[in-house]
Amino acid sequence: MLSPAFPAVCLPVALSRVAFAPESLDARVWCEVLPLGEGERQALAARLSRLLEDESEGDAKGGQTAAEELAREVVLPRIVGWNLRGSDRQPLPRTAAGLAQLSRDWLGWLFALVTGTDDLVATRQREQARDQSLIDGIHLVRTAPQVAWRDCDDCQRHIYDDLTGQRALFQGRPIPRPAGTLSPCRVPHLGCPKGTPESPRSLTPELWELWHFDRQRRASGQPAPTPEAARLSLLIQLAEQGQL
Repeated sequence: MLSPAFPAVCLPVALSRVAFAPESLDARVWCEVLPLGEGERQALAARLSRLLEDESEGDAKGGQTAAEELAREVVLPRIVGWNLRGSDRQPLPRTAAGLAQLSRDWLGWLFALVTGTDDLVATRQREQARDQSLIDGIHLVRTAPQVAWRDCDDCQRHIYDDLTGQRALFQGRPIPRPAGTLSPCRVPHLGCPKGTPESPRSLTPELWELWHFDRQRRASGQPAPTPEAARLSLLIQLAEQGQL
Protein backbone atom coordinates (compact mmCIF):
# COMPACT_ATOMS: atom_id res chain seq x y z
CA MET A 1 0.00 0.00 0.00
CA LEU A 2 1.03 3.61 -0.62
CA SER A 3 0.64 6.25 2.05
CA PRO A 4 -1.96 8.86 0.97
CA ALA A 5 0.18 11.50 2.70
CA PHE A 6 2.71 11.40 -0.14
CA PRO A 7 1.56 11.60 -3.79
CA ALA A 8 3.77 9.42 -5.97
CA VAL A 9 4.98 12.38 -8.04
CA CYS A 10 6.37 14.04 -4.88
CA LEU A 11 8.51 11.11 -3.76
CA PRO A 12 12.33 11.03 -4.14
CA VAL A 13 13.49 9.73 -7.50
CA ALA A 14 15.69 7.17 -5.71
CA LEU A 15 12.46 5.30 -4.93
CA SER A 16 11.34 5.18 -8.55
CA ARG A 17 12.45 3.57 -11.79
CA VAL A 18 12.08 4.78 -15.37
CA ALA A 19 12.15 2.33 -18.28
CA PHE A 20 11.28 2.25 -21.96
CA ALA A 21 8.99 -0.37 -23.41
CA PRO A 22 10.48 -3.11 -25.61
CA GLU A 23 10.42 -2.67 -29.37
CA SER A 24 7.78 -5.38 -29.64
CA LEU A 25 5.37 -2.96 -27.95
CA ASP A 26 6.65 0.55 -28.69
CA ALA A 27 10.18 1.61 -27.81
CA ARG A 28 9.09 5.26 -27.68
CA VAL A 29 6.91 4.63 -24.64
CA TRP A 30 8.35 5.15 -21.18
CA CYS A 31 6.95 4.71 -17.71
CA GLU A 32 8.13 5.76 -14.26
CA VAL A 33 7.02 3.51 -11.42
CA LEU A 34 7.59 2.92 -7.71
CA PRO A 35 8.93 -0.66 -7.75
CA LEU A 36 8.10 -3.27 -5.16
CA GLY A 37 10.82 -4.34 -2.75
CA GLU A 38 12.02 -7.91 -2.33
CA GLY A 39 9.59 -8.72 0.49
CA GLU A 40 6.66 -7.30 -1.46
CA ARG A 41 7.65 -9.31 -4.55
CA GLN A 42 7.68 -12.54 -2.58
CA ALA A 43 4.30 -11.87 -0.95
CA LEU A 44 2.73 -10.98 -4.29
CA ALA A 45 4.21 -14.05 -5.99
CA ALA A 46 2.59 -16.29 -3.37
CA ARG A 47 -0.83 -14.68 -3.90
CA LEU A 48 -0.60 -14.92 -7.68
CA SER A 49 0.48 -18.55 -7.42
CA ARG A 50 -2.64 -19.39 -5.41
CA LEU A 51 -4.89 -17.66 -7.94
CA LEU A 52 -3.29 -19.46 -10.87
CA GLU A 53 -3.62 -22.78 -9.04
CA ASP A 54 -7.35 -22.07 -8.79
CA GLU A 55 -7.42 -21.63 -12.57
CA SER A 56 -5.63 -24.92 -13.16
CA GLU A 57 -8.13 -26.68 -10.90
CA GLY A 58 -11.07 -25.36 -12.88
CA ASP A 59 -12.25 -22.76 -10.37
CA ALA A 60 -15.45 -21.26 -11.76
CA LYS A 61 -14.37 -17.77 -10.72
CA GLY A 62 -11.40 -17.95 -13.06
CA GLY A 63 -8.02 -17.69 -11.44
CA GLN A 64 -6.49 -16.03 -14.50
CA THR A 65 -9.04 -13.24 -14.42
CA ALA A 66 -8.54 -12.75 -10.69
CA ALA A 67 -4.76 -12.67 -11.21
CA GLU A 68 -5.13 -9.95 -13.85
CA GLU A 69 -7.35 -7.93 -11.53
CA LEU A 70 -4.74 -8.23 -8.79
CA ALA A 71 -2.02 -7.17 -11.23
CA ARG A 72 -3.98 -4.03 -12.13
CA GLU A 73 -4.54 -3.24 -8.44
CA VAL A 74 -0.80 -3.54 -7.81
CA VAL A 75 0.29 -1.54 -10.85
CA LEU A 76 -2.08 1.44 -10.75
CA PRO A 77 -0.93 3.20 -7.52
CA ARG A 78 2.71 2.55 -8.45
CA ILE A 79 2.64 4.58 -11.66
CA VAL A 80 4.34 7.95 -11.27
CA GLY A 81 4.15 9.01 -14.91
CA TRP A 82 4.00 7.68 -18.46
CA ASN A 83 3.61 8.87 -22.05
CA LEU A 84 1.17 6.13 -23.10
CA ARG A 85 -1.57 7.10 -25.54
CA GLY A 86 -4.90 5.50 -26.27
CA SER A 87 -6.20 4.27 -29.61
CA ASP A 88 -7.27 7.87 -30.36
CA ARG A 89 -3.62 8.96 -29.82
CA GLN A 90 -4.65 11.10 -26.86
CA PRO A 91 -2.63 10.87 -23.62
CA LEU A 92 -3.89 7.95 -21.57
CA PRO A 93 -4.92 8.95 -18.04
CA ARG A 94 -3.14 7.24 -15.14
CA THR A 95 -6.43 5.94 -13.80
CA ALA A 96 -8.22 2.61 -13.53
CA ALA A 97 -10.14 3.52 -16.69
CA GLY A 98 -6.90 4.29 -18.52
CA LEU A 99 -5.29 1.06 -17.36
CA ALA A 100 -8.36 -0.89 -18.48
CA GLN A 101 -7.72 0.24 -22.07
CA LEU A 102 -4.37 -1.55 -22.17
CA SER A 103 -3.89 -4.95 -23.73
CA ARG A 104 -2.54 -7.91 -21.77
CA ASP A 105 0.87 -7.33 -23.33
CA TRP A 106 1.01 -3.75 -22.08
CA LEU A 107 -0.27 -4.74 -18.65
CA GLY A 108 2.32 -7.51 -18.54
CA TRP A 109 5.12 -5.04 -19.27
CA LEU A 110 3.94 -2.62 -16.60
CA PHE A 111 3.56 -5.44 -14.09
CA ALA A 112 7.08 -6.68 -14.84
CA LEU A 113 8.39 -3.13 -14.42
CA VAL A 114 6.68 -2.64 -11.05
CA THR A 115 7.76 -6.05 -9.75
CA GLY A 116 11.25 -5.92 -11.28
CA THR A 117 10.69 -9.29 -12.92
CA ASP A 118 11.62 -8.00 -16.38
CA ASP A 119 15.18 -8.81 -15.24
CA LEU A 120 15.17 -10.04 -11.66
CA VAL A 121 18.97 -10.43 -11.44
CA ALA A 122 19.50 -6.83 -12.59
CA THR A 123 16.75 -5.64 -10.23
CA ARG A 124 18.41 -7.23 -7.21
CA GLN A 125 21.83 -5.94 -8.23
CA ARG A 126 20.41 -2.44 -8.61
CA GLU A 127 18.77 -2.60 -5.18
CA GLN A 128 21.90 -3.95 -3.51
CA ALA A 129 24.08 -1.28 -5.13
CA ARG A 130 21.69 1.47 -4.00
CA ASP A 131 21.61 0.11 -0.44
CA GLN A 132 25.40 -0.10 -0.22
CA SER A 133 25.85 3.39 -1.69
CA LEU A 134 23.40 4.73 0.88
CA ILE A 135 25.27 3.05 3.75
CA ASP A 136 28.68 4.18 2.45
CA GLY A 137 27.53 7.75 1.85
CA ILE A 138 26.00 8.19 5.30
CA HIS A 139 29.10 6.63 6.88
CA LEU A 140 31.23 9.17 5.02
CA VAL A 141 29.14 12.07 6.33
CA ARG A 142 29.42 10.71 9.87
CA THR A 143 33.13 9.99 9.88
CA ALA A 144 34.67 12.43 7.38
CA PRO A 145 32.34 15.42 6.92
CA GLN A 146 35.31 17.54 5.84
CA VAL A 147 35.40 15.70 2.50
CA ALA A 148 31.80 14.51 2.15
CA TRP A 149 30.69 17.69 0.36
CA ARG A 150 33.99 18.43 -1.36
CA ASP A 151 33.99 18.76 -5.14
CA CYS A 152 36.50 16.18 -6.37
CA ASP A 153 37.34 18.06 -9.56
CA ASP A 154 38.10 21.22 -7.59
CA CYS A 155 40.24 19.22 -5.16
CA GLN A 156 42.35 18.09 -8.11
CA ARG A 157 43.04 21.76 -8.91
CA HIS A 158 43.36 23.37 -5.47
CA ILE A 159 44.93 22.70 -2.08
CA TYR A 160 42.46 21.95 0.72
CA ASP A 161 42.81 22.24 4.48
CA ASP A 162 42.15 18.75 5.84
CA LEU A 163 41.07 20.12 9.24
CA THR A 164 38.41 22.52 8.00
CA GLY A 165 37.58 20.75 4.77
CA GLN A 166 37.72 24.13 2.99
CA ARG A 167 40.07 25.42 0.33
CA ALA A 168 43.39 26.61 1.69
CA LEU A 169 43.79 30.34 1.04
CA PHE A 170 46.74 32.67 0.54
CA GLN A 171 45.96 36.38 0.70
CA GLY A 172 42.29 35.45 0.37
CA ARG A 173 42.77 33.44 -2.82
CA PRO A 174 42.59 29.66 -3.39
CA ILE A 175 45.99 28.01 -3.69
CA PRO A 176 46.42 26.07 -6.97
CA ARG A 177 47.74 22.56 -6.54
CA PRO A 178 51.38 22.65 -7.69
CA ALA A 179 52.06 20.97 -11.00
CA GLY A 180 53.14 17.38 -10.59
CA THR A 181 51.66 16.98 -7.10
CA LEU A 182 48.87 14.53 -6.38
CA SER A 183 45.62 15.07 -4.58
CA PRO A 184 45.25 12.87 -1.46
CA CYS A 185 43.07 10.33 -3.25
CA ARG A 186 45.91 9.64 -5.71
CA VAL A 187 48.64 9.15 -3.10
CA PRO A 188 49.42 5.45 -2.48
CA HIS A 189 48.80 4.26 1.10
CA LEU A 190 47.08 7.58 1.92
CA GLY A 191 43.92 7.96 -0.10
CA CYS A 192 40.78 9.91 0.68
CA PRO A 193 37.79 8.74 2.73
CA LYS A 194 35.61 9.83 -0.18
CA GLY A 195 37.39 7.50 -2.59
CA THR A 196 38.32 8.80 -6.02
CA PRO A 197 36.48 10.91 -8.63
CA GLU A 198 36.00 7.72 -10.66
CA SER A 199 34.66 5.70 -7.72
CA PRO A 200 33.38 7.99 -4.97
CA ARG A 201 31.85 6.71 -1.73
CA SER A 202 29.72 9.84 -1.40
CA LEU A 203 25.96 10.05 -1.78
CA THR A 204 24.62 10.79 -5.22
CA PRO A 205 22.20 13.74 -5.53
CA GLU A 206 19.35 11.20 -5.70
CA LEU A 207 20.43 9.52 -2.46
CA TRP A 208 20.95 12.90 -0.76
CA GLU A 209 17.35 13.69 -1.69
CA LEU A 210 16.17 10.35 -0.29
CA TRP A 211 18.02 10.87 3.00
CA HIS A 212 16.70 14.42 3.35
CA PHE A 213 13.15 13.26 2.59
CA ASP A 214 13.36 10.46 5.13
CA ARG A 215 14.66 12.74 7.87
CA GLN A 216 11.90 15.26 7.22
CA ARG A 217 9.29 12.50 7.16
CA ARG A 218 10.46 11.10 10.49
CA ALA A 219 10.61 14.55 12.06
CA SER A 220 7.00 15.23 11.03
CA GLY A 221 5.79 11.84 12.27
CA GLN A 222 4.50 10.78 8.85
CA PRO A 223 4.51 7.08 7.92
CA ALA A 224 6.81 5.80 5.19
CA PRO A 225 5.08 6.12 1.79
CA THR A 226 5.78 2.51 0.74
CA PRO A 227 7.03 -0.69 2.40
CA GLU A 228 10.28 -0.35 0.45
CA ALA A 229 10.69 3.21 1.71
CA ALA A 230 10.14 1.91 5.25
CA ARG A 231 12.89 -0.67 4.75
CA LEU A 232 15.25 1.98 3.42
CA SER A 233 14.35 4.23 6.36
CA LEU A 234 15.45 1.50 8.77
CA LEU A 235 18.68 1.13 6.79
CA ILE A 236 19.24 4.89 6.98
CA GLN A 237 18.66 5.01 10.73
CA LEU A 238 21.07 2.11 11.36
CA ALA A 239 23.68 3.85 9.19
CA GLU A 240 23.13 7.14 11.04
CA GLN A 241 23.77 5.32 14.32
CA GLY A 242 26.94 3.67 12.98
CA GLN A 243 25.47 0.18 13.23
CA LEU A 244 26.20 -0.71 9.58
